[in-house]
Amino acid sequence: MKLRTGTTSVQQTFRVKYLYKHSGFTMQNLKHDIAVLVLEGSVQLSPKVAKVCLPDQAADLNSKCYITGLTFNDFTYCHGVKHGFGLK
Repeated sequence: MKLRTGTTSVQQTFRVKYLYKHSGFTMQNLKHDIAVLVLEGSVQLSPKVAKVCLPDQAADLNSKCYITGLTFNDFTYCHGVKHGFGLK
């Protein structure tokens, strides 16, 4: 499995060393549709590639979180924008 970061002019491609998916994830719905990827190599940060912001320990973890992103098929075709998914 590979992961690509950035836009076409500054993209980086990495092999995924480990994938840790949420234990509650199923293909039947989008609940718990989240994972942590450990990459082979170091990502070079830029204005187009940044670290994820994680909540501090005092955060209300029972509230919904909304994310956005794009879905790609083998780095060549964009299926469209995914938005408004509620995570809890």
